[in-house]
This record gives sequence, structure tokens and C-alpha cells, in this order.
Amino acid sequence: MKIGISIDVENRDQLNQHLIAAKESGYRYCQLFYRGDDINESLAKEIMNLCEKYSIEIGPIGGYINALKPSEITLGYTLDKLFRLIDLMPYFNSQELLIWSDTLSDEHMFQKDDRNHTPEAFKQLRNVTEAILKRMESFGGKLIFEPFFTHILHDENSILTFIEELGTERVKVVFDPPNFMTVERFKEQDKTLTTLFETLNPVLAGIHFKDIKLLKDASWPFDYPGPGNGELNYELLADLIKRYQYQSWGIIEHVQPDQFKAAWEFIERSLSNSQ
Repeated sequence: MKIGISIDVENRDQLNQHLIAAKESGYRYCQLFYRGDDINESLAKEIMNLCEKYSIEIGPIGGYINALKPSEITLGYTLDKLFRLIDLMPYFNSQELLIWSDTLSDEHMFQKDDRNHTPEAFKQLRNVTEAILKRMESFGGKLIFEPFFTHILHDENSILTFIEELGTERVKVVFDPPNFMTVERFKEQDKTLTTLFETLNPVLAGIHFKDIKLLKDASWPFDYPGPGNGELNYELLADLIKRYQYQSWGIIEHVQPDQFKAAWEFIERSLSNSQ
């Protein structure tokens, strides 16, 4: 498996700083999520020059729109801006695009909304998915959804149903265990992890490595620190990766540059210790 780091930045200065830290920490692979507005050919060439300079390969590209409200800005992206990013993906030698399915809530991007589970919502998601796939058709691009427990794609059943109805091999999901955890599922996290990995393994494009902590007396039930700084059973996750001979990529998330090396060492240690 390729172990990489999430390069999540808002401007070119941050990009350079994070790539330097990634190289110094031993990374040779990354997930790129650039939130700035200057998405153009000049930027793409600059990014590739920097990645070649630091010997870091770009894997999946993040463009986190709200697929249910594609004209609204979510994490810096609308569908129009996402299309500009897609047109630049061949510069990055990347064929994998990461997005949310997201929510219809008017409050915030992690808020539950009963409308997420209606036929109208799934029709909207399908329309946006098909538009993105068409935009990537010339280079065979693949669309990867990052599920979340409050979103329209929130569990293994909603994911498998949606992908089956699409009838294409070009739509996959990233396995990000904390994202699936409701409080109830977190209390049975070993069962949850096993069920999720067994069920979703055929449609997995990659894995996100971060962690999860249950909070008390908080308006939101969880915190999501970097890997090794929470309560996720990484020993079990590593065993599942080995049991199912998972060979694609794993991206470390939710860490700052000064934590890049420690996160890498934790994941390497967890994977090497699996039975």
C-alpha cells in the first residue's frame, strides 16, 4: 500500500511549506486539496514542478463540493470551480477525484437532514455524479466519494445501493472509519469496523487514516485528531487491511506539518505489527 499525506492548503506559500515538511518526513505520495481560487494552468504547472522537486507523487485530488447544492461554496468549491480543477487533473497525472456527497441542511455541512434520504436527493446526487464523470471521460477519471454519517451517503447500504444503481466502475468510496461512526456505532466500533471493511471492500478506492474521540457535554459528539491520538482501534484496522490484502493507497489526514513524521511512524508501526 502507498502511504501518503493529505496536503490541504489555501495558497501557494502553504503548498510549498507542506511539501517541504512531507519530504523531510519521508513521504513520497500525497492527496492534494488546494482551496485557493487561483485554479488555472499556471498553478497546475507550479504544483507539478514543486512535486517533482520534492519527489512527491500526487494521488487523489480533493474538490469537496456539496453534491446536493453544487452552486453553493463548500470548502472553497462549487461545481463550476470543480470543473476547472477536473480540466487540470491530467497535469497532475491523477485520475482520482475526491468529493463529499454532503447534505441538504441549511445549517452546516455536517448537519443531518431528513431530506437527504428522499428520492429527490438521490436523483440530484446522480445528476451531479454523471456530470462529473462526463467531464472526466476524456482521461478515464474516477470519482471517489468520502461518506459521512450525516450525509446522503452515510453508511454501507446507501453507498452500495447508489453505486449499484449507477452501474459504473468509475465510482468508488474512500474508507474513512471515523466518518461512519454514530455514537451507537462507535460504542461497538470493532463490529462496525469489521462490517464496514467486509462490505465495502469491493468498492474501496483508498483509505483515510485519522482518529476519533468521543466527547462529553459537547454540541458535537466527536473530535477527529490525527492517527494515534484518539480511540480508533488501529490494531483491528491494520488486521483487516492485511486480511483482505488491501493494496491501494492510504492517506494520513488531520495532522499539521510538525506532526507529519510522527503520524507516518504510527501508521507504519501499526501496519507492521498486524498479525
